[in-house]
Amino acid sequence: MVDTVGVVVPELGGSITQARIRRWLKQVGEPVLAAEPLVELDTDTVTLQLRAPSVGTLSAVSARPGDTVSVGTEVGKITPGSSHAKWVIYGNEPSWRNEFPLLSQIATWLGWKR
Repeated sequence: MVDTVGVVVPELGGSITQARIRRWLKQVGEPVLAAEPLVELDTDTVTLQLRAPSVGTLSAVSARPGDTVSVGTEVGKITPGSSHAKWVIYGNEPSWRNEFPLLSQIATWLGWKR
């Protein structure tokens, strides 16, 4: 069995201990990058994005839009290190882009070419 990384609701600040799932930005089976927004959470005062803890594929979702979740609750799982996810996102890019997907994403945002 492949190890997975949990997507966990972090500390929300102050006395806020719960949030409501607003919407998922990724679907099960889609590739994700480390620090890529996965899900939006609503609290009484703010809407925030929960980001992916690793590169891989979103493999499970355990909380649906409208569900109330507490700090520390696992709302999804990522199967890390999926080479398929890297190739789906980057196609036939230079090898450094496949090995360092976050760096590649930053390079793309900055307009750097191959």
